Amino acid sequence: MKTLLRAAYVYPVDQALIPNGAVAFDQHQILSVGPYKEVRQSHPDAHIEDLG
Repeated sequence: MKTLLRAAYVYPVDQALIPNGAVAFDQHQILSVGPYKEVRQSHPDAHIEDLG
């Protein structure tokens, strides 16, 4: 099941801090990381969990 985690801040290891960010993943594979709107558009079928 595809899941999208939304958070006030996402801090990827290889990028700058992303305010209002999101991480989309399916089981143990990360599909995308970025601003929430962009990740949501790329994965409209993902279940959303808002972490605040």
